[in-house]
Amino acid sequence: MTASTFTLRPYQAGSVAHLLWLIALGSRWLLLVAPTGSGKTVMACDIIQHFVAENKRVMILVDARQLNFQFTATLERCGINPGVIMRDAHRRHSAQVVVATIQSLAAGMKAGRFELPDADLVFCDEAHKSLSPTWEKILNAFPADTVRLGCTATPCRSDGQEMGDRYDHMVIAATYSELIEAGYIVPCKVFSHSEPDMQGVKKSGGDYVAKQMAQRVEETTLIGDVFDHFFDHNPNHKPTICFAPSVSKSEVIVKKAWELDIPAAHIDGYTDAETRQKHFEDFEAGDIVMLSSCGVLREGVDLPCAEFGILLQPTLHLGTYLQMAGRLLRPYEGKTFATLLDHAGAARRHGLPHADFPWELMRSEKSIENVLKKKPKPKLRRCPKCGFERESGPTCPHCGFEAQAPTRMVRTEKGKLVEIEDPQFAQPKPKRSKEEKATAKAIGRSLNSGRNMTMKQAAWLYKQDTGEWPENGRGPWPPRNHPHWGRTVREHMQKG
Repeated sequence: MTASTFTLRPYQAGSVAHLLWLIALGSRWLLLVAPTGSGKTVMACDIIQHFVAENKRVMILVDARQLNFQFTATLERCGINPGVIMRDAHRRHSAQVVVATIQSLAAGMKAGRFELPDADLVFCDEAHKSLSPTWEKILNAFPADTVRLGCTATPCRSDGQEMGDRYDHMVIAATYSELIEAGYIVPCKVFSHSEPDMQGVKKSGGDYVAKQMAQRVEETTLIGDVFDHFFDHNPNHKPTICFAPSVSKSEVIVKKAWELDIPAAHIDGYTDAETRQKHFEDFEAGDIVMLSSCGVLREGVDLPCAEFGILLQPTLHLGTYLQMAGRLLRPYEGKTFATLLDHAGAARRHGLPHADFPWELMRSEKSIENVLKKKPKPKLRRCPKCGFERESGPTCPHCGFEAQAPTRMVRTEKGKLVEIEDPQFAQPKPKRSKEEKATAKAIGRSLNSGRNMTMKQAAWLYKQDTGEWPENGRGPWPPRNHPHWGRTVREHMQKG
């Protein structure tokens, strides 16, 4: 086994040291928050090497074939030859380090083809998914002393579950602002244009129902409009990823792109590994300008050459939005910023994709967004000329358009000036005597009575409160239904 070929960045070394220290203290459920582009796989491999050096066994759980390939390749660069559990690619289940696709592992265990491998460390990639029943069943199958280390860029779930329901400690590797300042990721410009009307679309699990969402987008989003903006903002046809709301919409986008002489390719869950890899290579080589998919390119895809993104999938889920936009943030030669053409209104709802978020273990996604609403921050302003989303300032930094304050008509009417009383100059109201209070109380009780009450009965109420009859207690006593009974009561009770 050879030493690691990676030199850890300062924040990576600090995060690894922090996690190993927590493990040494006895922590068994830990969560590493590592934004897109921070090098979570590198940090994971360094920790894995520490366990391997102590002759301990490691299991790595991923939820996609592409992630399995990527993790396996990174481990091999570190001198580790891992076993693999994945459909059509099983090998060496008894190896010291095994990379397993969660679906293949669960299916193999259920069918009895193999048993759960032993492990001293279980690493969970895309750990925001580890609270699901499939993950939970497998993670709980390991002994209590096994270390479970999760890693994610978005520690939140739309279903209301909190990461603290499972994990005991959270280590944040770095924030987006820190990574941008150090040059490890690039900022993202956002242009928002037409937004689909999602009113009436049903929700499930904290997000739109996929089928209804896709249907609404297809009804309201014009393909020609999407490509008009593509040509306006990307005249040089730089590498672009399109996040479509459905497979059929993605295929339509690709077909239209070829009609406009834009080399494009569609990828979905049924695209075989060889074809998918060929598309990735052509994309990086510049032979394909646009890659389009629904869900496939959202997570676990490392394509740093991508400079532009087209977002056509509306989402209520903060994590989904950040995962999609995060594909554009990795640095690349000649790339100083990324550009997102947001046709889904996601930036308006969730903010800029490189903003810092208040991640905490005991916060659900809803509570995180509530914190953001309370936190004083500049509201995004859309340039009326080019659609660029900026945080502040009257001048658009993209096209130079300067917004003018609207001219307002002032309507004038004749009126009279009225003094506005200042409480500190107001004359104090004279205090009422005991008799005056009793009179007012008797009047109120008599007038608010739900039964017919005579003047004599009203006087009796006065006697109850003061112990004395009112001075005007004698006289005519009209019945309760007398048209002027209330006024007569006041006159008799307030005389004297």
